[in-house]
Amino acid sequence: MRAIIKSYDSDEMEDFRTYRPEDPVVFALSINFEIGPVGHAGADNFQLTVATPEFLRLQYPGDTCYFLRHYLLVKEYDFSRTLAFMTKYVNSLEADTWEQLADKIGRVALWEFEDYRP
Repeated sequence: MRAIIKSYDSDEMEDFRTYRPEDPVVFALSINFEIGPVGHAGADNFQLTVATPEFLRLQYPGDTCYFLRHYLLVKEYDFSRTLAFMTKYVNSLEADTWEQLADKIGRVALWEFEDYRP
């Protein structure tokens, strides 16, 4: 089984084609990806924060260590590169079940069902 990005959006802005942060080397942006199995209806949500090292340095002055789970560090804002990078990662994965595949995607982006136990 393989996965595909079916859509993406952000609560922090309206249009990825026209959005430009005030400073492209000092920013953070939360993106929600809807990702599902290839050839199947439906998708789950995976959240990823895209940020620059300079943003983190300014956000947490004086800190010398950071946990960065569910972050993608970039040198500067370029959504087309970010989308291509995430698409390449998602397309490279394969597993026997959707849950196994979603766990792999969840290693880099926060899966809406992470830690869910029925």
